[in-house]
Amino acid sequence: SYLKEKNNLLLQILSGKNKSNKSIMRMDTFEKSRDISCITNTYSAVLRKKKEYLSEDILHTINNDCFLMQKQGNVYEGNGIRFTEDQIPELDRSSFREIKAENNVMDFGGRNYFKYVSSDGKEHYLYARSKGTIGLSMLDCARGVEYDKQLGRYAYFWNYLMGDTTYLGLNYSQEEKKEYLQEAGIQPGFFTVKMGEREAVKFYSTGEYSVTIYDKERYDEKYRNLTQGRGVFSSYEPGCVFKFGGNEYTLKEDHTFDIPYGEDIYDISAPVNYEFGRKVY
Repeated sequence: SYLKEKNNLLLQILSGKNKSNKSIMRMDTFEKSRDISCITNTYSAVLRKKKEYLSEDILHTINNDCFLMQKQGNVYEGNGIRFTEDQIPELDRSSFREIKAENNVMDFGGRNYFKYVSSDGKEHYLYARSKGTIGLSMLDCARGVEYDKQLGRYAYFWNYLMGDTTYLGLNYSQEEKKEYLQEAGIQPGFFTVKMGEREAVKFYSTGEYSVTIYDKERYDEKYRNLTQGRGVFSSYEPGCVFKFGGNEYTLKEDHTFDIPYGEDIYDISAPVNYEFGRKVY
C-alpha cells in the first residue's frame, strides 16, 4: 500500500540507505505533530547532508510529549516525529541556568532546559515541560544517558509539590524537604511553585512537630478554625497565652485568636500550666 511504501521509504531516508532518487528530496521526512505550529518544513532536504539535526521547535515538541517516545531499530518516534540518534544536536549545557526562588516563587518555566547543582557540587541537567512537570530530557534518554538518582529525587520532589503533599513524607525525610527548600532559596511561609501552565501554593512551616510543607487549602482550613471556629481550644480558659511561630497570642472569650494570615500556625506552643488540654496548676 502507499502508506506502507512511504514508511519504508522514510526508514531508508533516516538510515541513509536511499540516496539515488532526487525527487525524494521534496518529501517531508517527518510526520506532522498534533501541535502543527511546532513543526517546520525544513526537513525535506535531509539527503543534502549525511545528517540533518532536529530544530529547536521539534526538540521541544518531543520533550513535551515524552511519554509517547518509542524506538524501533535505530529510529525513534515521538509525538509523530521520526528521527535517528545522530540527528539529536548537542545542547550547550553551559547556557543552562539554575532555577532559584524569587520572592518565594520557584518558577521552572516551560519548554525550558535548566540545571540543578546538588550539595556535592555535581550538576544535573533537566527539562521543564509546558504541561507542568520536570525531569530528564527525553533526548538525553534517546542518547542512552545513564539514570541519575539525584536528578530523579530532585525532580520527583518538585513534581510532588504540584499536587497534594499529604504523602510527600513517605518518600522524603524532614531533612531532605528542608534541604531542597533552602537550596532553592525559599523562606518559611507561603511559597509558589510554577511549571509550565501549572502552579501550586504551599506553606513552609518550621514547627518542631510539623511536616514542613502543607497545601494552602489545609492551611486555610486550620486558620479558619483558629480565628473563626468554636470549641477548638474550649478546654483552655480565655486569657491563656499561646505561641504561634514564636509570637504570643491570647485566647479570646470565644476561644479564638487574632492571628495574622500567614503566621506559622503549625509551630505552636501551649501554656506550660496545661497538659493535653487540662490545667494542672
